Amino acid sequence: MTLLLRLCGVAMIAAAVSLILKKSHPGQAVLVVAAGLLLLLAPLLSPYAAITKELVHLLSGTGFDAYGALMLKALGIGVTVKLAGDLCRSMGEETLAGGLELAGKLEILLLCLPLMRELLALLREVMG
Repeated sequence: MTLLLRLCGVAMIAAAVSLILKKSHPGQAVLVVAAGLLLLLAPLLSPYAAITKELVHLLSGTGFDAYGALMLKALGIGVTVKLAGDLCRSMGEETLAGGLELAGKLEILLLCLPLMRELLALLREVMG
């Protein structure tokens, strides 16, 4: 809980400084937002690694190992694209953000194609 409160504080301070700088130095305001984002994400890397390790351990030997890895990759793509898109939006680049989000969705679709192929093969086997 204390980590979450600290992260809220970092976000509020970065937003306030960015708001103050936006009128006189818009380029620096974007850098403040990017730095705030890095400060928010850095403390979450260790817990994310622990969660990933635990999920891999839980799924190992169940036959669902590949699905767990696929889920984590898709989650990573989604989070990365969301953060980068939001950063583009804060710089006023809505079109770039939209294009980036579309690319992320297509990447997740490509990632899931082998799983879809497996599921359709299983469905054909059950029905046929």
